[in-house]
Amino acid sequence: MFGLWLLVTLFTASSVMAVYSPARALVLNPFNASAKAQIANDLVYATGDARQTGAAAQLSRAALGGNPTLANAYRMIGLDNARRGKSVKPAIMAATYLTRRDYVANLWLIEDAVKRGRMDQAMTDVDASLRTSLRGQALLFPILAKAVAEPEMKPEFVRLFRANPDWLPNFLSYYVGTKQKAAPLADIILPIRKNLPPSFGQLDQTLIGMMVNQQDFDAARGYARAIDPKADGDRKLMHNARFEEEGPFPPIDWHLIRESSYGSDIEKGAKGNKLIVVSDQERPNMVARQLVQLGPGTYRLSARGRLVTHNDDASAIWQVACAEKSGTGVLASIKFARGAVPSPADFTIASGGCRNYWVSLTAAAGFGSASLQAEFQQVELQPVR
Repeated sequence: MFGLWLLVTLFTASSVMAVYSPARALVLNPFNASAKAQIANDLVYATGDARQTGAAAQLSRAALGGNPTLANAYRMIGLDNARRGKSVKPAIMAATYLTRRDYVANLWLIEDAVKRGRMDQAMTDVDASLRTSLRGQALLFPILAKAVAEPEMKPEFVRLFRANPDWLPNFLSYYVGTKQKAAPLADIILPIRKNLPPSFGQLDQTLIGMMVNQQDFDAARGYARAIDPKADGDRKLMHNARFEEEGPFPPIDWHLIRESSYGSDIEKGAKGNKLIVVSDQERPNMVARQLVQLGPGTYRLSARGRLVTHNDDASAIWQVACAEKSGTGVLASIKFARGAVPSPADFTIASGGCRNYWVSLTAAAGFGSASLQAEFQQVELQPVR
């Protein structure tokens, strides 16, 4: 009985240790196939020495003699076959038949499909790898992000994204977080956005905001118009000039900034809406803005509103400035301040100049103990005939 107990204990300990210390596990149980396969794996990946694939493959064959269901053993044999110029695919297919969690085998399948020009199969293998391995996400997300910009890959991404795979939110977060070009991704999302669940509701705004920040102004407007033909087609220079609503496509509509010590919001009322502005900051901060497109000509900026509470040097300033990197800066401004009588401001845009402009509002509480509060009923931009 003691001998049986000792044997069971050794086998159990060997099984547990196979994950953490395969060499010790093999000492406790020389028949532990999983430990042999892990040692074979470590010969190549822990040492980083590709020359060890021959010894690793030999050990993997020994492991399969004890347990023919070890995916990593088949994969190691396949990699050694590749080094020797022998057929690789049977061993890799055996590994992936047993499990799709072996990310190295998955990568080989993806590479093989790409070499054969089978991008549909490659993307299917990408999907399988991403669904089953977080490590696969770390390896494949940078590759996928670069592939998004390739026009010929659009149908494959559309097919994959339409199914809403569980890794899609992680990939989109990676894409946005690494500041990739938004326009190619928007082109992929547009035909499938209605197929995505409500949790993707902010994606449109995120993509439009990214395209504007990346100076892809036409792409941002095109995306908004594709979603809603009225988004940029009402022939008005500004949207919601009387603050009817914030709008669904900031900053093509109003982008209202809301911070803890300054910001703006729309207050609805029976006699008309108001843009309410507050600030506790001595220096000016932007509290609202909207992107507009203007051609050559003369324009007039006007605003209607007032300061409600303020320090002596508090101010709220509306201005028009070029949004493009090569622009000419501020073209017009209207200042609301103590003792000031705001009047419309005219400005002229020459041919061949900037096409995209910010209409923005900055607010400063100035020096003192009072917070700034202001309200505006209207801001307009009109051509001067």
